[in-house]
This record gives sequence, structure tokens and C-alpha cells, in this order.
Amino acid sequence: MKKIHIINITLNIITFLGISSLIFFNKFYSADSIFDRSIHSVFEVKCETEGDISYGSAVAFEKDLLVTNFHVISYNTTTTRKIHDFIMLRSPFSNDYFECTVKTYDENNDIAILEKMSSVKLEIKTIKTAKKNSKPGEKCFAIGNANNLGIGITEGNIVNNSVSIKINDFSRKMIQANVTSSNGSSGGALLNKKGELIGITTLKLVDSYGLL
Repeated sequence: MKKIHIINITLNIITFLGISSLIFFNKFYSADSIFDRSIHSVFEVKCETEGDISYGSAVAFEKDLLVTNFHVISYNTTTTRKIHDFIMLRSPFSNDYFECTVKTYDENNDIAILEKMSSVKLEIKTIKTAKKNSKPGEKCFAIGNANNLGIGITEGNIVNNSVSIKINDFSRKMIQANVTSSNGSSGGALLNKKGELIGITTLKLVDSYGLL
């Protein structure tokens, strides 16, 4: 009888620990938890040139440095793309934009690095970058300024962690995920199930009918 009691007690402890771990995992890695831990690292972007205004998102990855897409901070001319005259950032917790400078960019890879001006008194919290690649089927989250309505989050899954997309005769290796995105999402953060940065939201795939 003692052995049975010991086995029962052991099984109960294992079951309790398993349920507790599951509850903790689901709570810690839920969309609202990921959003709360990441919102201080994702900013709205507003770009303007002679009355032409566009919007996007940016992610803080180092002290005073943020990454976004090149197409967010640039516009088309008859012959090439040019950097907007004014590029501004806004925190989800502020009503005011602050100017930033373009530190560097890579047009082919559609990446730009922005730097907060030293005169701007704003604490920027850097986001943690993932050390491992996410696998297809794993949960992921996209955080950005969708439709310029403020920083929000959508949830989905990794479809392909290395897909080749050819744009303007230049091939890029990208992560494909089935998260919802729209105008303004570009430059936002793609996070893994732990809330770590795995990519930057860049474009959405459509078929020949214009559907996702």
C-alpha cells in the first residue's frame, strides 16, 4: 500500500508541475504578454517630402538605433528613389513625433538604420534578437503601425523560414509568415514565440488575382 501511495503522490506532483508549466508557458508567451514586453521597442514612422506623407514602423535593436525598411523612408522619382526630407518617429506613449537621421541604408535588401538625435530626450528600449532560426509551423507575432492606427500586434505561424523572393532583379532570402499586415506594417518587428526579433516586416505576398 505504501508503494501505491508513493506512486500516486509522485504522479500527482508530476501532473501538477506539468499543468503549472503549461499555464506559465501559455501566459508568458501569449500575444498580450509579447505585446507588453515589446511595445517600448517598436515605433511609428512618419516621412514627408513637400506635402507627400507616408507611414511605417521601426524597431529599436541597439542604443539609439532603429531598423526599418528602405522603402518606408524613401519615395519614387521619375528615375530613382530618394530619401524623404523629414523622417520622424513616435512612441506609442506619446502624441509628438521626434526627428531622426538616416545612419545608413541598403536599397537592394530594403533595410535602413535610423538614429535618434542626441537632443531628443527619449529612452529607447532595445528588443532582444533571437539566436536560433524559427522553424516552419512555429508561432510568431508581427508588431507594427498597421494602417497608421498605432502600434498593434497580430499572431500567426512561420510558413517558410527561408524563401527566395526576387524584386527588381535582386533575390532576397526572407521569412514567410501568415500574419496579417497592411500599409504601415513595413519596418515592424516579426517576433518568435518567445518575443525575440527574427525579422522585419517587409512585404506581403499576393497571387495573380491580388489575393493573399
